[in-house]
Amino acid sequence: MAKNVVIIEDDPKVARELQMFIRDLDEAHRTHYFKTKAEFEDRYFKIREQPPEDEEGEEKKEEEANEDGVELEMMATIDLVIFGLNSIRDFQRTEWINSAKKQIREFGYVPETGKTHFVLMKWEDDGINKVNLLEKDLADLFFLPLDRSLTMQKLEIIFTLPSVAKPSFLFVQKTDLIVHLAKRSMAEKINDVGLAIRNPVPLRKGLLGHFFIDISPGKDAEPIEIFGKVQFCEPHPEYTNEYLVYFYYFGITKEQMTKIRQFLSRNSNYRPLLNEEPDMFNYNPDNLFYTEDEKRIKNVIVIDTDEGGLDEQVKKLNENMDQLRIVGETSYFAFYQKYLSDSAEDAQEQPKDINDVSATSASDMGVDPLAFFIDPEDDNKIVTAPELPALDVEMMGHPLAQMMDANNLWLKSLFPTDFERTPVEEAIIAAKTGREVEKTLFCKNAQGEFKAINGHFSKGQGEKEIRVELRSTTNEVVRTKLLREAPLDAIDAIVIDHAIVPRNASGWAENLHELVRSKNLIDRGKKLRIFITVSSKTRIDHQKYKSEYICGIFYRPLDLKSFMSTFSIQINNAFSMYNFENLGWLDTRIGLQLAKDTRLKEISEFGATIYTPKPIAPGTFLFLRGEIFDNAPRRNLCARFYLSEKEDDGYNNYLMYFGINEDFMVFARNWFREVYAASKKDQG
Repeated sequence: MAKNVVIIEDDPKVARELQMFIRDLDEAHRTHYFKTKAEFEDRYFKIREQPPEDEEGEEKKEEEANEDGVELEMMATIDLVIFGLNSIRDFQRTEWINSAKKQIREFGYVPETGKTHFVLMKWEDDGINKVNLLEKDLADLFFLPLDRSLTMQKLEIIFTLPSVAKPSFLFVQKTDLIVHLAKRSMAEKINDVGLAIRNPVPLRKGLLGHFFIDISPGKDAEPIEIFGKVQFCEPHPEYTNEYLVYFYYFGITKEQMTKIRQFLSRNSNYRPLLNEEPDMFNYNPDNLFYTEDEKRIKNVIVIDTDEGGLDEQVKKLNENMDQLRIVGETSYFAFYQKYLSDSAEDAQEQPKDINDVSATSASDMGVDPLAFFIDPEDDNKIVTAPELPALDVEMMGHPLAQMMDANNLWLKSLFPTDFERTPVEEAIIAAKTGREVEKTLFCKNAQGEFKAINGHFSKGQGEKEIRVELRSTTNEVVRTKLLREAPLDAIDAIVIDHAIVPRNASGWAENLHELVRSKNLIDRGKKLRIFITVSSKTRIDHQKYKSEYICGIFYRPLDLKSFMSTFSIQINNAFSMYNFENLGWLDTRIGLQLAKDTRLKEISEFGATIYTPKPIAPGTFLFLRGEIFDNAPRRNLCARFYLSEKEDDGYNNYLMYFGINEDFMVFARNWFREVYAASKKDQG
C-alpha cells in the first residue's frame, strides 16, 4: 500500500537521499519536503480560503510542484513524518510530537492504519544524548549520514505496521542466545552495603536484582555491573503509594566495592555509620521494648572446609554481633549426619569428646609430614609418591609403602568409612578451585580406633594435581575441634563455603530448609537463612543463587560491613553497629539500568526478536546487554519494541535498534557473516 511521507530537514541533500530511498521501496510512495517545521505547519495546519482557479494560477502551481524535483502538492493523509533535529529547534521530547499528532488528527490527515509514525534524524556526535530523546511515539532514530540498506529496511518495517515485515534488505540470523534486557531506573539512596530504588509496589524480600549503575567519573566511563537482593521496603517519604526498595549487594567483588567507596568518598555529606561506638549496640537485658524474637539468641552454623577460614568467620561474627551462639563445621557431610540424618548409626559414629579420639604423634605418622600428589579426576589415586626412609615404615599400623603405591589405598586405609572419607574429598574439591585448605581430620588406625590428623590440601604444579600433606597434631587441637563442633538444638542461619554447595544451588537450599524444619530445628514460621562465602579467585553465576533462602554471597576475605549488615537484617539481630538503622546513606539520583535475562531468537543489523512469557508493549524502550551487544558503545544498545505476537506459551517481541552507530553496524555485519558461515559449515 502506498504511503505518504513528510520530510522536515534543513539539509536538502539529506532530504533528496531519503526521497530516493522511499521511492526505491515503492514508486507509489509519495513525499513532501520542508526545510523547517514552520513551513510544514503552515502548509498543513492552517485554514485557507481557496483562491479562484485560473490559467495563471495553475501554471504557477505546476512550477512550484516541480522545483528541485520536490512535490509540494498536499497529501490527503500522513503516514510518516521524518524530521531532522536541527529543523525542530525547540523539540522537547514529547511536546512537538504530541502537538503534531493532535493537529494531524484535527485536520484529518490520519492514515487508514489509524496512526502516523515519527522518525528523528540527528548526528551521533552532536552532543545530544539519545537517551534524552526516548519518546514512545518516536518510531525510530536515524543517525546521519544515512546507511542505505539500514534505512530502507527500517522504513519497510514502519510502512508494514501493524503487521510484521519480512526483511527484504538485511539478513536475519536465528539465535538461541541469552542476553540481558534492561530498563532505565534511578537509585535514590546508595552506600557500600546496597542501594534503594523507587517502585510503585513493594518487592518480595529475597528477589534478585541485576544492575548496571553509572557511578564512574567521565562521560565515556562504563557502568559497573552488580547484583543485589531485596532486603527491605518502606513507604516512599515523598511519593504517595510508592515505595523505596532496598537491595543489598549480592556477590559484589572487591574491585566493584572499591569503585563504590571511591564514589561515596567524593561526597562530604556521606557518613558510613551514624554511630561508630560498638558498645552502644550490645544487648541490654533490662530493655523492656525488645520483642521476643529480638531477645532470642540466634543459632548459627559456619561450614568451611578450611579451618583458618572458618575461624575467621566465627571470630568476625562473635566480635561484631551480640546474642549469637555459633558453632563451626569443617565438613558438610559431618554437619548433615549430626543434624539431619535419620540414621541412629550416623549419630553413634561421630566422636563426641576427647575420650573418643586421640591425637596422632610423629611416631604414629612414620613420616611426618607426609606429602604426595593425587589426581582428583582419577579416583584420587596417587600420581607422585614420597620417598620413604624404609620399606617397613608404618603409619598408624598401616604399611606405608602399600598406601603410597599408585592407587588410592591411602584413602581407603586411613579413612575407611564415609564419615572419615567425605571430609577429605570435600577438601580436595575446595583445593581444585585454587583454595588452600587446612583442617583437622578424623581417621582410623589399623585397630579401627579414631585418631586425629592434620591435613593440608592445595593445587599442585600440574593442571589436575592436588598436593596432600598429612601431619601429626596435638590433643589441644582435637579438643578445640570438638568444642567448636558441639551440636546446637536449633539453627537460624548457615554460613557455608560455595565449594560445598552443589550445582543446583536453589534446589539444594530449598531441600535444606525443609530438612531443617522437619527436624524441628527452626520455627515453622521462620525461614532458614543461608550465606555463601566464595574464594576471591572464583567467578560466580549469580543466577545460580536466586533462591529466597540464599540471602548473601560474600567474597573472601570478607568485607566486614557488607557481611555483617546483611547478616543483621536477615536474622533480625540489631545488636551490632552494622544494623540497618545505623547505616549512613547518600541521598542521590544516580541513573541505572535494571536487567533480567531473556532469550534472543533472531538478530540483525536493524533489530532483533526477543521471546518472553509476557508481551512487551509497543513503544517500550529497553536496553540490550551481553553477547554481541557488549561491542556497542558503553556495552549496551537502546531498542524500541514495535510489535508483539503470541507464540506457544509466550510472545515474540519485535524491536528496532534506536540509533545504531556506524562502528557497531560494521562489527555486526562481520559477526553475522562469521556466524552464517559457521552455521553452513556445521550443516555440511
